[in-house]
Amino acid sequence: MRTKNEVTWNAMMAAYAQNGHSNLAIRLFQLMSVEGVKPDDANFVSVLEACGDAGDLTVGRLIHSFAAQSGYDSNLMIQNALVHMYGQCGHLREARKIFEDMRSRDKVSWNGILTAYARHGQIHDTLDLFLRMNLEGIPPNAITFTNVLSACSHAGKLSRAMFFLASMQGDHGVCLEKDHYACAVDLLGRLGQLHEAEALTDGISSGIGWMAYLSACKAHGNVEAAARAADRVLKLNPENSAPYVLFSSTQGASKTLESF
Repeated sequence: MRTKNEVTWNAMMAAYAQNGHSNLAIRLFQLMSVEGVKPDDANFVSVLEACGDAGDLTVGRLIHSFAAQSGYDSNLMIQNALVHMYGQCGHLREARKIFEDMRSRDKVSWNGILTAYARHGQIHDTLDLFLRMNLEGIPPNAITFTNVLSACSHAGKLSRAMFFLASMQGDHGVCLEKDHYACAVDLLGRLGQLHEAEALTDGISSGIGWMAYLSACKAHGNVEAAARAADRVLKLNPENSAPYVLFSSTQGASKTLESF
């Protein structure tokens, strides 16, 4: 291609980032700057999201500074991308500061900060933000509840998770999806309630759910249940090698324990 503009560069960066090649997306942004192309807001959003997915805080901070110098520090899309980047990198204080400094917030903003806290198991902050989101009149969606349920799972809060699952559709008009059930399966597995976890997983027939259950079986050394879970995942997705690896490590851990 003889001539490339911001749109062309962004299409390539987004393609790399969305297909798991975050480092290549970052390199493209750097090359774009070397070639003298001035980045626009979409370019900054793509590269910041790539930095977050790659966990590259050093480059992320440099691009944050570059965006501010370019006059984009109050751009909502870029602020949302910054919350994502700092949250993914584990710097919750910086993510929260950007969130609180926003002049206006949309649903992406709220879900971004909820994801940051839920990802790192901060249930109290997650639930406080969820309550505040509701009080400010921002209706939660499926992503919001995935974050809340994930936080409950990390904290081992079964009763709260069940409350949110029960209230989703009736109180908020949000349909339950397989990811929500998978969070519940993960939580039951963490608490050692493998029978209940398997019954729930069997009812939703979800590859994500069965992988969560398989992980729980590994954690509790239940090889027989792990074999059933691996078989179900493979039937749903024969190309997925992850259940082979997880089941093999479950067998290995069990044999190690038996040798003591």
